Amino acid sequence: MDGNQACILMKPKSIRQEDFVEFLKQLRLKDAHEIRQYVLVDNLSVHRTHSVRDYADANNQELVFNAPYSSEYNPVEQLWAHAKKYFRREILDVVDFSK
Repeated sequence: MDGNQACILMKPKSIRQEDFVEFLKQLRLKDAHEIRQYVLVDNLSVHRTHSVRDYADANNQELVFNAPYSSEYNPVEQLWAHAKKYFRREILDVVDFSK
């Protein structure tokens, strides 16, 4: 990524705003505070809360929101595309739904 960092937060359950603020804190530790960080996020409601925005603003982090319904920019969509392709190729060919 041309010397830039990429990080992801994965949780086994729903993410809370406190979890996301903690993630932003961990990102902030990676760079000097005077370096502006740009954090690409989707439109999850947690990303838009006042506490998240206030923390990001106070710590020189800019939240860059992905355009709604732009799955081509969401890496998990590539995983789903691959899974669907596999399902169609490997599973649908062997299942007889006519019975």
